[in-house]
Amino acid sequence: YAHFELCVADDSSANPRIREILEKYERTNKRVRCIFRGERGHIVEATRSAIQLSSGQVLCLFDHDDLLIENALFEVARELSQQPSLDVVYSDEYIINSQEKVRELARKPAWSPFYFYHYMYIGHLVAFRREIFDKVGGLSSIAVGSQDYDLLLRMAQAGAAIFHIPKPLYCWRAHGGSAASHPAQKGYALEAAKRSLQTIVASRAISVSESVYPGVYRYVPKKTLEYEIFRFQEGEFAHTLRLASESSAPFVILQHEQIVFDPFALRRLGADISLPRVGIVSCVLYSAVSKKVLEAGYSVRGNEIFRNFSNTSIYEAGKGMRLWSGYDVLATSGKATAFSTRLLKEALECSVALESERAIELAISLQVRKLGYSAACSGLARAKWSGGDLPGIECFSPEADYHKLLELFPSFRALDSYHPPLQKRFGFQS
Repeated sequence: YAHFELCVADDSSANPRIREILEKYERTNKRVRCIFRGERGHIVEATRSAIQLSSGQVLCLFDHDDLLIENALFEVARELSQQPSLDVVYSDEYIINSQEKVRELARKPAWSPFYFYHYMYIGHLVAFRREIFDKVGGLSSIAVGSQDYDLLLRMAQAGAAIFHIPKPLYCWRAHGGSAASHPAQKGYALEAAKRSLQTIVASRAISVSESVYPGVYRYVPKKTLEYEIFRFQEGEFAHTLRLASESSAPFVILQHEQIVFDPFALRRLGADISLPRVGIVSCVLYSAVSKKVLEAGYSVRGNEIFRNFSNTSIYEAGKGMRLWSGYDVLATSGKATAFSTRLLKEALECSVALESERAIELAISLQVRKLGYSAACSGLARAKWSGGDLPGIECFSPEADYHKLLELFPSFRALDSYHPPLQKRFGFQS
């Protein structure tokens, strides 16, 4: 892709050879533009200087020690041209070592705001329109080390349309001092991210706290949260949902009789359901006997329903840290789940014609998503299932429910994000 500018800011480098190399490229290639800063300003000021050189309407941030895949800019330009309503796009990426050998392929889900509030999963490559960059005020000087996370959080808050390109377009180099090698390498960046998240939730009854996993953030209530718990037996789910929808509490929690919540699980459910634009949050459900995950949200392919991360140890982080951070899902289980009472009341109407518990769970989540809210699984809220093991995959029963869901939500099969068990079985990228 030939229509680009490479804008480079030298942040007062002490090595004169660097200036010689940059000036040579600038003389021989009109697409290269350089600025040589007189004093060290670090990453935010250096990036601002580089952006001031640019004249394009789309900006990509690129670290000096990383590599770009040859077709990366073409893929970005094609997506933004085909979908003019998009403001931000991001891609999958390779993690490479100092010898430029691929160490890991980081596949990412479709845009997942709940996941993003807990973990900066987007990484590289990120491209955004200059219009949204200017609208949110550009880079923040108080977010040094986490300036890209802070910028994208503000873009999301401003209503930016964000889209995932399911192709690896970037190579992030892992070396001794990089966050690619280990997030805890840059403690100041983790603190900056925490401040940015606290700004986002400042008006809510929750505050941000670091988890024991570097780079993963959790939320805690500032005060006692008001909710009502509804316990139910097998076969009573639909009836209990209707009772819960009449509650006067701002949110309700459904608890199957075979469920035992881990310590702090209820507080974490309450805090996560209080995040912006979140409508449903379920726990990670695990076996009290095997300590293996039974459910962490649902995925659907054809007539089959998958339980995400089924049979994964509860001590594993899961692909992309999702079992520790939580993430948006196609649908949640209703066995240990918090609902916004207002949204539950609105969503219930679409499930009247459905028979099976699983189809009703899917319909409620899909309707909440249709209303513009997240259905999510909270990685830090855990609940034990004391009943027998649940099947990892099951078919719609009765099958008529599947066709009714398609009538209600014609595009729901295209909504699903990448999940490891599906990728392994079907070869999907996203």
